[in-house]
Amino acid sequence: MSRVALALLISFAASSCSKSGPATADVDILLCVIDTLRADHLGCYGYDRATSPTMDDLAARGVRAADCTSQSSWTGPSMVSMMLSRHVADDFVRMPALPTLAERLAEAGFSTAAIQSNVLLEPGSGYERGFEEYLVEPDPDEYRALIGRRVDRPRFLYLHLTNPHDPYDPATPYDKFRPRPISKEMLAEFAEIIRAAHPDWPGPRVKQGARVAAEVVVAERAKYDGEVLQADTILKQTLEMLPRPEKTIIVIASDHGECLYEHREAAGAVTAEEAGNPLAVFKRTHNTLLTQELVHVPLIFTGPGVPENVTLDGPVENVDIVPTLLELIGLSPSPDDDGTSLVSAFGAPDAHAGREFVFSNTSYFSMARSRGGAKLTLPWNPDGGETAMLFDLSRDPDERSPRPTSGAEFDGLSRVVARLRSEALQATSAENIIDEDVRRRMEELGYIGK
Repeated sequence: MSRVALALLISFAASSCSKSGPATADVDILLCVIDTLRADHLGCYGYDRATSPTMDDLAARGVRAADCTSQSSWTGPSMVSMMLSRHVADDFVRMPALPTLAERLAEAGFSTAAIQSNVLLEPGSGYERGFEEYLVEPDPDEYRALIGRRVDRPRFLYLHLTNPHDPYDPATPYDKFRPRPISKEMLAEFAEIIRAAHPDWPGPRVKQGARVAAEVVVAERAKYDGEVLQADTILKQTLEMLPRPEKTIIVIASDHGECLYEHREAAGAVTAEEAGNPLAVFKRTHNTLLTQELVHVPLIFTGPGVPENVTLDGPVENVDIVPTLLELIGLSPSPDDDGTSLVSAFGAPDAHAGREFVFSNTSYFSMARSRGGAKLTLPWNPDGGETAMLFDLSRDPDERSPRPTSGAEFDGLSRVVARLRSEALQATSAENIIDEDVRRRMEELGYIGK
């Protein structure tokens, strides 16, 4: 849905599947994917701004996964992974010819419908497979009609919101958050970047350049929070339109987070002309790195079969969504799924240790993180200027103090990354070729052409 249509909505509201049989539970499912949503910018994940009252309420009424990892840091491969319950080791721009969640649910007797507003997922990309209705950027009347429609069988509704994807431009009154100053350390780094590119500049000019860059950073972060609040409001209005709210399993998820200038961009993504610009050297958006602000995403379940006010502390992944939903409605997962149902953990959260390792991938890096917090990111091309990065998140959650990339810990995690890469889904030529149509879509979202 376009930003205009979303604003109007607010104003109006002040391949073949394996046989699995019919679902045994008479429930509806709403899977709401909020694009580019960082977990740590939600109140239920500890944020100190009121950006997410609706999601906070859902978390209190259901199960919140405190440590959920997305399988990529950009939409295409991440949504392939989520909808197929498969790890990916490539930059998919089209859905592979494997059974999607929508196809599995359609075979089980569900009515299936989707509303999405990310141009990468438009009809023709394969992401629409399995849906009887697949609306792209509908107007408010179409939106309300589809959400509130009553059908004579269980319904699966997939809603993909692009707030808070960039460009950040929250509508009034969601643009209410004030900028917060950046740290002195970050301001000093900005000055170092400018000074290295312009050694002849006098000190005051360097400091002024750093301050100007800092003003952009804090303004963008505040607008991002406004976009999160706007998405939360759209979610609230959507829930109020559901025809069977008491019989609806609701899942809140995200395809990836957003960097918001917290880490430096991959070396290969910064041109020589950009090397002296702190706003280019520090990453604003997503799709190359695998730092925590990009892969730590919210995951909330609520509704029939889901207990209230439960937190799962162990590491989980977006690939776990499909098998969890299938078990909740009485279906069995596929043996090909990389995900694991979380339903048993809903009733025994203290006993849920979570995955031994989580995995995520982009065309630049692959990442594996252990249950204990050791995180290794390896470049696909070691000769391309990128370096391996090892962190201990239990002591360094912001990934500021890299550990030596040698020794037993590094070697062990390197083998894990190599194994998960080799087992993950690889794109065929038809699934990762960026033709002119895909290129246009990616340029619209800022993935290429910047």
